[in-house]
Amino acid sequence: MQECKAKIGKAHVYNEGNDVYDVMLNQTNLQFNNNKYYLIQLLQDDNAKVYSVWLRWGRVGKVGQNSLVSCGGNLAEAKDTFKKKAFGMSPSPRRTTASSITRATSHELHGRGRRTPPIIGSEEELKEKIALLEALSDIQNAVKMFQSSIQSDEHPLDRQYHSLKCQLQPLDSDSNEYKVIEKYLQSTHAPTHTDYTMTIMDVFAVEREGEKDDFHSQLDNRMLLWHGSRLSNWVGILSQGLRVAPPEAPITGYMASFKISDGPVVSTVTNMPQWEI
Repeated sequence: MQECKAKIGKAHVYNEGNDVYDVMLNQTNLQFNNNKYYLIQLLQDDNAKVYSVWLRWGRVGKVGQNSLVSCGGNLAEAKDTFKKKAFGMSPSPRRTTASSITRATSHELHGRGRRTPPIIGSEEELKEKIALLEALSDIQNAVKMFQSSIQSDEHPLDRQYHSLKCQLQPLDSDSNEYKVIEKYLQSTHAPTHTDYTMTIMDVFAVEREGEKDDFHSQLDNRMLLWHGSRLSNWVGILSQGLRVAPPEAPITGYMASFKISDGPVVSTVTNMPQWEI
């Protein structure tokens, strides 16, 4: 339930099985600079079969206006009010259940007030916006993890570490694994990348929860690969693993042809200034 102050702690969004009576409609018109929303929810009181329909509408980014339509104990009236509003606002109304109503979300990348947002006019601009959305998605995952563990009595750092569900073990510089990685770093720096050098700061052994069971130890055709990524991506990588972009996604800046940004040459996968390995 979103911001119905009269019903906070007293009611919940009504559902029938998988049919949830909760809709967010969006209207975007670049020509006339219209970017509006319309929220519709059918609410049921927690302690009684009393129903109401909560409406909130206005310009995206603004509080807008709202209305709470009381339907008493008449569920049929509440459903009818909900459907009339939902299908009445849609350009292509359909006689289906509430589960078929898709939640449409507008992604506003920059706060522009009432100014008309610029039209993306080139492939490079499109790549920039896609990269920004990817970074925001990873940041959102990190925030969700933080919020899910905020009620714990643990120390905040321990809370965040445990929410990763991933063990991180620092390697000693005298260990065999550390020496192999150090040698691999120096021997795979491409001769054309002469404007910088790299040194190891820390090496961590990583074991994600459940990943050991999926590891096919009997296979011997393995290769060590480097991975470079923005710092904002690493919470998502450690908690969820590397995610391969779909084939239709445009390349957003990595040098190698791999859609997962891996490669055997360290200076190739780190040749972006914002990346960490």
